[in-house]
Amino acid sequence: MSSSTGTPKDPRDPESPSILLVEDDLDQAYLVRFLLEGEGGYRVTLVQDGVTGSEMAAEGGWALVITDLNLPGRYGMEVVAASRSAHPEIPILATTGYSGPEYVDEARRQGADEILLKPLDRDQLLTRVAALIAGEEKEPEQPSSEQPSPEQSQKGRPDLTVLAVGLRPGEAEAGVGGTLLRHMVRGHRVVVLTMGPGGVSLEEEPAMRERTRTAGRRLGARFFMGSVREAELESFKDQVHSLLGSAMAEARPDVLYLPTPNRTDEFAQALVDVALALGPDISRIFCYDVGDANQQFRPEIYMPVDATLEEKLQVLATFEFPAATSLHPDQVKAAARYWGRNAASAAAEPLEAVHGGEPWTDSTVPD
Repeated sequence: MSSSTGTPKDPRDPESPSILLVEDDLDQAYLVRFLLEGEGGYRVTLVQDGVTGSEMAAEGGWALVITDLNLPGRYGMEVVAASRSAHPEIPILATTGYSGPEYVDEARRQGADEILLKPLDRDQLLTRVAALIAGEEKEPEQPSSEQPSPEQSQKGRPDLTVLAVGLRPGEAEAGVGGTLLRHMVRGHRVVVLTMGPGGVSLEEEPAMRERTRTAGRRLGARFFMGSVREAELESFKDQVHSLLGSAMAEARPDVLYLPTPNRTDEFAQALVDVALALGPDISRIFCYDVGDANQQFRPEIYMPVDATLEEKLQVLATFEFPAATSLHPDQVKAAARYWGRNAASAAAEPLEAVHGGEPWTDSTVPD
C-alpha cells in the first residue's frame, strides 16, 4: 500500500470515507476502484451513467465525488453541477482525456475542485483524493499530466504512447530504461507499469513503493505499481489480466515493452503470455532482458544508449539493489557495454522484436 496516503482503513469499515465514482469506461472504472479500495481503503460506489450519477451526487452523503467528464452528452458536467448545487461542501474531482483549457475552465465553472488528465497517475490520484477528503486546498496549477512542452513537441510525436511493463520493481528500468529516456527526449508519452512489489515483505513494501516512485520521477515517465502477488500461478495470471488489461485499455500504447519470455521465471513467462493475448493489435512490441535470460534469448535490435546510460544508472541506484544482483547499476552497465558491441556503440539495450522492426518509425533518432 502506498505511503502517500498513510495507513488506509479497511474499505469494509463503515467509518471509511465513501466515494461516488461515475465512470462509463469499465476498464478505467475497475482500475480506479481497485486503487481507491485496495490502496486507499475507501468505500467506493461505482455508477456507470451520468443520469444515475447526477441523482446520487445530489443525494449527498459522500466524502468525495469523482466523475469522468467525457460521459455521453454533457452528463459529466451535469454530475459536477448537481453535486455542487445540492451539496457545496462535498469536494469534486473530475477526470478527462481532453486537455483543452476551455474544457477545463467549464468544469471549474460548474464546480469541480480539481481536474486530472487521463491516463491517471496512481500516486497523483491517491494523493489528491486524500487531500480533497482532508479539506486541503487544491493545487494551484492546471491539471498536470502528459502535456508536452513546446521543445518536446518539436522533438517527436507527443501522441506516441509507450508502455513498459515490468514484473518486479526495477526490471523495466534496467532492461529498457535507456530506450525509455530516448523516447522521453522525443516527447513521447511514457508509462511504466510494474505488476507488484516483488518478493519483499509486507514491512518492506512501503519503502519499495517509495523507491519506485522516486525512480519514476527521475526517469520522467508516468509510473504505476500494482499489488499483484506471485503465489499460485493461475491466480497470478488472473491478477495480471485484470491490471494489465485495464492499463492497456486506458493507455492504448503504440509501443509495448515486455520482459523476454526466455527466462526460467515462470511468472515472467506468464506475464508475457497474458500481455500478448491482450495486445494483439499493438503494432510494435519488444522484449527486453534483465540479466537472467536463457540461451534462447535472441535479440534482433540493439538500441544505442550511450547518451542516456548514466541517467539510467542513477534511476536504478534509487532501488538500492545488492551488488551481486543483475539489477545493480554496475551489473547493468557491464551488460550495456557488452551489448554495445553489436550496435557499434559504447552501450546498448538488446531487444527481441515481437511485432514491428524498430521502436519508432524513423531511423535518425537524436540522443
